[in-house]
Amino acid sequence: MDLKIKDIRFILNSKLFSVNLPVSLSYKLARFTKTISEELMLVDQERLKIVTKHGGVINQGDNFYSFPTAEAAQTADREVAELFENVIEVQFTPIPLSALESVSLSAEDISLVLPLLECDQ
Repeated sequence: MDLKIKDIRFILNSKLFSVNLPVSLSYKLARFTKTISEELMLVDQERLKIVTKHGGVINQGDNFYSFPTAEAAQTADREVAELFENVIEVQFTPIPLSALESVSLSAEDISLVLPLLECDQ
């Protein structure tokens, strides 16, 4: 399964990862989260390299960066956006939608995790 980095962040923040699920599904999602978290740590290291390469400095107490010029900020933003467009290949068998029948998820929650689901009839 191929997932864009920018989409992974939405998937991991979805309600599916915080509701009670059968043990087999919880385990499957925990393994997925572990694999993805390791990849995201590498992505975050690359993001920090981009930010510092353009003179970005983190402001104490928050997660915002200040840059020496607006041009440097725009260039860093563009490069980070390009980084987030990269695809990560993940070994994951989609979850049959029927396995989530007992779970209450909104349409928005489902749309966030759609790449992880398999429509079965």
